[in-house]
Amino acid sequence: PTTLIVEGWFRASSVVGADMLYLRDGSNNTHFKLTRAVDGSNQVLRAWDANNAQVGADWNIGSAVKWVHVGIKLVVGGAGTLTIKVDDTVWINAVSGDFLNGANAYVRRLAWNAGDTGATRTYYDDWIWMDATGGVDDDFKGSGIHIVASRSAAAGDSTQWTPLAGSNYQNV
Repeated sequence: PTTLIVEGWFRASSVVGADMLYLRDGSNNTHFKLTRAVDGSNQVLRAWDANNAQVGADWNIGSAVKWVHVGIKLVVGGAGTLTIKVDDTVWINAVSGDFLNGANAYVRRLAWNAGDTGATRTYYDDWIWMDATGGVDDDFKGSGIHIVASRSAAAGDSTQWTPLAGSNYQNV
């Protein structure tokens, strides 16, 4: 889509810097990047445009390791706009032509960097991806939305897959 809204929760394993999230086109060009950095004893968020220039000021998360809700609304192409909310508070509201990297004015890939073992690891939960069309789910949902896991308890209408073990519904 040309307009993309993604939001969800993250938590770092410790207060260290790391790349977190990329929004890319089909050719893997990065239109936007979100990173964590360290400022003294505090962890901060930083937003970057397609030219790898920082957008706006740092958002101070603090020194505690905690779950943080982030919502990102990116319009690629044209004037290009970016709105980021952290814990339902607007952090960045920017208009810039620098959210287009290459000729592809769309986002097709959302890439997370979970980090390796230890201090740089980032945990993600309840992330949703929406576009701005159709009049449904086309704006921020906020931190009150959570995805609830649901498991099947019996075979449903589609049972054509062969299970590796047990019944097909037990392998979902």
